Amino acid sequence: MCLRKQRDILHRGPDKFDRKWIKPALTDPFVWMIGLAFFTSSVAINGFGVFLPTIIQGLGFASLKVNYMTIPVYVLGAASLITQCYISDRFKRRGAVICGCCVPVAIGYLMAVGSANPKVGYAGMFILVLGLYPISTLAVAWVTSNLAPDDKRSIGMPLAYSFANISNVVSSQLYPSGQGPRYIQGNAVSAGLTAVAGFLYGATWWFLWRRNAQKQKLLAEGATTNGKEGDQSLDSMYIL
Repeated sequence: MCLRKQRDILHRGPDKFDRKWIKPALTDPFVWMIGLAFFTSSVAINGFGVFLPTIIQGLGFASLKVNYMTIPVYVLGAASLITQCYISDRFKRRGAVICGCCVPVAIGYLMAVGSANPKVGYAGMFILVLGLYPISTLAVAWVTSNLAPDDKRSIGMPLAYSFANISNVVSSQLYPSGQGPRYIQGNAVSAGLTAVAGFLYGATWWFLWRRNAQKQKLLAEGATTNGKEGDQSLDSMYIL
């Protein structure tokens, strides 16, 4: 128990909140990079809930059947979420999986933009949902696992998540009812922002990889400390 407590103090910090971690959390580039990426990818998630029912209505189904037709899409999305999260945990890879998930989301939205056929748009939703939900889920896990101690995490996590919540304001303006059922503008913007999110998540991965490389170089040279604390110390390596 004593060894476990010492380990927890090293990675999580003491039980009492220490104000000194407020500034490191607010000035850490990782928090702002992942937050901005989170914002751009969340627009697509918010728009999905608006567009899916309308594209099914465009197929000629009644209102009640529209709800039933969404079930296969959501079931596939749930299966993909479980699979992607398992792969990410199994290989300890967050950034690569998230970037990969951005591809089907962008493709699905572009299919809806490029064709007036509701069947094409509906098929695009099956492609889109393969990556839609794993992005946000793994982004949350990425932030949580790469901020230490708990004092810094308690500041950095809400800051990053707040960017995703702000995306609701943008999404509500992208899908006005007058542009239904295709919502070309909203879907085009969602596809574009998803592509941007892929690059931002990739840049975040590179940033953490560079930090790990610097730590490994110091350790190879025999250093025992780099003068930093928390997740930036030599005792901690970032999950990529």
